[in-house]
Amino acid sequence: MTAEEFKRAHFEMTRPFDASKLHWRVGATTKDKSKGIALAYLNARDVMQRLDGLGLGAWKCTYPMPGFCELSIKIEGEWITRTNAAGETDVEAEKGMASDAFKRAAVLWGIGRYLYYLPNDWVPIKPQGRSHVIAQTPKLPAFALPENWHDNYWRLFSQDRPQQCAEPQQQEPAPQQPQQAPPQQYQQQAPQVDAVQPADTHAEYKERAEQLVQVNQALIEADPATKTWLDACMADGFYKDVFNHITNLTQGTQSNG
Repeated sequence: MTAEEFKRAHFEMTRPFDASKLHWRVGATTKDKSKGIALAYLNARDVMQRLDGLGLGAWKCTYPMPGFCELSIKIEGEWITRTNAAGETDVEAEKGMASDAFKRAAVLWGIGRYLYYLPNDWVPIKPQGRSHVIAQTPKLPAFALPENWHDNYWRLFSQDRPQQCAEPQQQEPAPQQPQQAPPQQYQQQAPQVDAVQPADTHAEYKERAEQLVQVNQALIEADPATKTWLDACMADGFYKDVFNHITNLTQGTQSNG
């Protein structure tokens, strides 16, 4: 595939999926468990079908280590690779980890990236087993519909992202969070900073993740694999994962010290 052919394929690669292909899970919930934030995600098989249906000629994914996926596309005779990672899931931990890493690597190519720009809609939820599920699927904004992709492609994949695709803002006050002790910052290789509390919004997690990365730079660079994973997460907007990982890492270093 030539570079020009890939540019044309990228338009279809990044096109929003039909609404019937989206799955929904519950994010944060209200205190009375009557409403929750609806979070959309894709099935890995649908991502594979998207790649197969583009006429790319050649693509492959490899797993260099547990939790890491390298998704490569051959462009002008050269394999171009984008890497991302994920942690174990609650169900089928290793299989879920590999599937999530694959989907996150696909996001780096633009597949499903629009889902991260969806607003945080609060919708009714209902109990199911030990958890809760979405009782009412939220309405998708215009930019997340396949038929509107021609008007939104260049706006979404440029610095001038439209307002409706900006980092989501909560539409209701965030649910009350349980009290928990703030993490202790790593003191030997990074300067002491104010304790960082868990965030409520995507923007707040970004701010806290950037702060943790900055003050723990020496600790992070001591482990190349961890640094690669964190760099990929920051580039892809998975700020909550970065926040949680560095928090756990610094707590573990403190207890071992």
